[in-house]
Amino acid sequence: MRIQDLKHSEKVKNYFILSGLLFIGLVFTVRAAITGITYDEAYTYLAYVIPLEEDPSVNTIYSIFYGSVANNHWLNTALIACVCKIFQIQYNEFLIRLPSVLFGWIFLFAIYLGYKKSVLNGISLAIMMFCYYLHEFFGLARGYGGSATLVLISILLISYWKKECQDDRLLVIALGSMVLAVYENSVALIVLFCIGIVMICRLAYEKRLIRLLRQYCLLLILYICACILILKYHFRISGEGMPLFASSHYTFIDLIQEYLSMIIKGKWLIGIASILVIIMLAGCVVLLLYKKKLWDLDIGNAFLLYILCVISMNAIFGRGGLFGRTLLPAIPLIAVGMDEILRTTADVLFCSDKHIFMKRIVRFASASAIIIMALSYVNRFDITHTRDWYDDYNIRTDFYTNPMFKVNDVHASVVFYSQKKEWDYNNLLEKYSGEETLSYRDEIQR
Repeated sequence: MRIQDLKHSEKVKNYFILSGLLFIGLVFTVRAAITGITYDEAYTYLAYVIPLEEDPSVNTIYSIFYGSVANNHWLNTALIACVCKIFQIQYNEFLIRLPSVLFGWIFLFAIYLGYKKSVLNGISLAIMMFCYYLHEFFGLARGYGGSATLVLISILLISYWKKECQDDRLLVIALGSMVLAVYENSVALIVLFCIGIVMICRLAYEKRLIRLLRQYCLLLILYICACILILKYHFRISGEGMPLFASSHYTFIDLIQEYLSMIIKGKWLIGIASILVIIMLAGCVVLLLYKKKLWDLDIGNAFLLYILCVISMNAIFGRGGLFGRTLLPAIPLIAVGMDEILRTTADVLFCSDKHIFMKRIVRFASASAIIIMALSYVNRFDITHTRDWYDDYNIRTDFYTNPMFKVNDVHASVVFYSQKKEWDYNNLLEKYSGEETLSYRDEIQR
């Protein structure tokens, strides 16, 4: 950046956004390379990736389908198997995480593209830039980050279709991206449902639905079949006694606080922010309904429908609500939908030059929220650990120096490194160098 560019605020803003995105990408890439395997990653690799890599047959896929628990995310598993097959290297943490890392960089590129196309701005841009918890999953071999990336791509395509191009092919591609997001992580089914319902209503209102169905009939049937298959899989792995099953009390406040905890830090700050968000959203929705502006917001309406679906899931299915990382695929929908509602409300309230002072207050409030998100991101920054997996990281170093290390019921990470040790001995022994690997080689030779 040149000194004279400082005179142009847009160039300065562009520079800082690019620098921030590059920093975020480097962080999760380095973390993917240096941190040890986690329990879920090890379980996924041992139980699903290796069988699929060694025998990619219908029988293998069938057995995995009926033998899976919730940590098998189909597209993620298939991509890991492909990467390991291409490089002919097994038990390598970075290669196992490479699909997630690539999805992370695509996510960052999509954020920048959305910013340049004015789809992401202000709050929505900040939420996706400073959602530290989401970024952690771009350095882990899980499907949550990749699913969020594909949801974001779908939302960007829908926004472009609505604002600049009425080519229905974009909607079909957006739907395909959403279907892939569901296969990357099946909890994205609820996001697909909400966006799909809103877009069907939009097309029906504009009398374009029948034409689209006729034109892309075969492809849409394929999408529907794929969705039915993954829906069956999701209900099987989320049944009672399965890892995704939950029966706890779940409210709108719980949902808001869960999302806020991913972006900001501090119990009191999350409590205050959740109250403000609830009041603000309720006021905006009431005003937009009164002004008959709410119908114009496709992503905003999908966001509201998503909130309604999540908080009513326990009453409908008796399986509790979504918590923690199961909420991550909807981050783009939350960010863009909420920002769309807030911006439309601001345009309705402060549409004339008489409201310059109020506009400045809104900008100040938005800037304050963005600064809080940025500070929370910096406060959480840790390149050597992730939020959910502190215990697993130590297993790597302990096991390398002590091959007899065990935990109760044999931890999946221990099994992973036990098999890694054997595979390395047979394939890569002569390539080791460095203090850790030299001591590791000594242990093998004994």
